[in-house]
Amino acid sequence: MISLAACRVVAALVTLACSGAVAAAVPGLQGLDSYIERTSEHWKGVGVAVAVVQGEQIIYARGFGVRELGDDAKVDADTLFQVGSTTKGFTTTALGMLVDEGKLAWDDAAIDHFPGFQLYDPWVTRHLTVRDMVSHRSGIAGVRYNLMAVMNEDQALAQLRFSEPVGAFRDSYHYSNLMFGSAGRIVQHVSGRSWHEFVKQRIFVPLGMNRSGTSPYDFWDARYVAPAFIGDAAAGKVSARDARDRNVAMPHIADRNGSVVTLPWRSYDNAAAAGSIVSSANDMAKWLMLHLSEGRVAGRQLLKQQTVDELHTVQNLHVRNDFPIPTQAALGWFRGEYRGTAYLQHGGGVIGFPAFVAMLPERRLGVVVLANVLYMKEQPSFAMHNAIALHVFDRLLGVTETDWNERLSKYVREVWRPRQAAQEIERPVPIVAPSLALEEYAGNYVDRQRPTGALRLDVANGQLRLSFNGEGAFVGYLEPWYQNVFRLRSRSGLGDWLDVSGNGFVTFTVDAAGKVISLTAMEGELQRVR
Repeated sequence: MISLAACRVVAALVTLACSGAVAAAVPGLQGLDSYIERTSEHWKGVGVAVAVVQGEQIIYARGFGVRELGDDAKVDADTLFQVGSTTKGFTTTALGMLVDEGKLAWDDAAIDHFPGFQLYDPWVTRHLTVRDMVSHRSGIAGVRYNLMAVMNEDQALAQLRFSEPVGAFRDSYHYSNLMFGSAGRIVQHVSGRSWHEFVKQRIFVPLGMNRSGTSPYDFWDARYVAPAFIGDAAAGKVSARDARDRNVAMPHIADRNGSVVTLPWRSYDNAAAAGSIVSSANDMAKWLMLHLSEGRVAGRQLLKQQTVDELHTVQNLHVRNDFPIPTQAALGWFRGEYRGTAYLQHGGGVIGFPAFVAMLPERRLGVVVLANVLYMKEQPSFAMHNAIALHVFDRLLGVTETDWNERLSKYVREVWRPRQAAQEIERPVPIVAPSLALEEYAGNYVDRQRPTGALRLDVANGQLRLSFNGEGAFVGYLEPWYQNVFRLRSRSGLGDWLDVSGNGFVTFTVDAAGKVISLTAMEGELQRVR
């Protein structure tokens, strides 16, 4: 009789996923552990989890580093990370399932399946299709308020009504999370169940993604989660030990002084279908299997092959993404070519949790790389991820390997950092002091057109402090720049995220009597309320 322990060993060898040591049995993956360790060290990683898929097998799954700085708990292939915008592929797959059932067509008008959907332009509202919505060709760019204020989904999606187009409808590329949030609402209206429930029951369960969830609140009590994407947790400092799950990674970010600090997980539930999934390397590998097996799972056709092909087909030619492989927008994916074969990828950018999935579907190969540290101004978010994924592909394809660490480091030095420097706005010299005493700018400000909630300005520690309503909402400081113009700075815990994301300046309008009457910031003008 074979012992239980022996059975477990056999099962581990069959799946080839118990540890990196199994990679020795896979041609081409010998020594991958040491390569990943060197790569993580090169890009100053904290923790990283990597999984490799070949067809319907996980041929490698391993964690490296720690879940949280200052704690010895190690990352493994089942450690949970927020995977951000890799969620978008799940949303388009959910839509594809409804297409397969005849309940939806890609070229249906979005408003036909989302009552109340409204954009700034009534004509675009009537003509925008589901396909337009999930291929970033609406002409509408990112919206900031739902990242900074504590909002529910209805309030967040309502921001689209007030967002003026910045590009041509169907003839431009502008990444929009709220469009994907709206796509999640279409899943709800068409299927009769929430996007969260649909993804869990129709995707997670059949794929065996037993560690995954669709919200940070699946794993944390509310007080430990930042309720706004650029906000703070009510509990203050949060540790992995506060989570309900015993195997979670904590996000980290380099602050303005270069020190790496630990952050809380953060909610993106007000546009959940754009980026709220939580998963592990092992579970995300199972997700890739669906796409590498033409929609089949354990002999069951979960998604029609032609629907998988449609998801992987380029829909928007206007993307200018050249890092490090040129790609264009498909449906929840970006598609290019690598080593003469189709290449699909998508990254996820929850702050401090860069995530990355990539596939060579014609070769039935996929790689998952999850990490828990972000260096905003030092290096691109997915440099380490690309160095690992492309190295793995080179090995499994049996081609001459590129030194991706060196190649990407050269790109960072010669292309990426010069671009970053060119976008920097230098402080004027000499500094021109504010026209009024700081107390004169304080008060409540309201956008009378956009339902954003009040913006509060007060004076704290000799600085103007800006905050949105709601516990855990964004708080920042206004740095004097030039008379009635201030530069908005985030708190140090978020490092340079706010500055890099383009939320730079606040300008006050003063009337003839010398009274502040409004301010202009982010996407609009807010009136002072007395």
